[in-house]
Amino acid sequence: MAFPASAHAAVGDFTYSNRSGNLIIFRHPDGCYDTAASGSMWNETDAPARVFALPNCEGELLLELTPGERAEVPGFQSVRF
Repeated sequence: MAFPASAHAAVGDFTYSNRSGNLIIFRHPDGCYDTAASGSMWNETDAPARVFALPNCEGELLLELTPGERAEVPGFQSVRF
């Protein structure tokens, strides 16, 4: 009998720079997070981070940031793990 894979939080930190230039850190993120950000991000988790143009992880998928990757993304509004 097969069982569906269980969801789990990403292990590690996701860091981004908000519009005021402050660094925001999500520790062991799980689900969708609104960011209202623009600029640098670092995915130091063990899961991909999907970066969206609109809040609530809606709209255009701007980027999928793999574990360990850094990027500059202008005007992203949310991220999902």
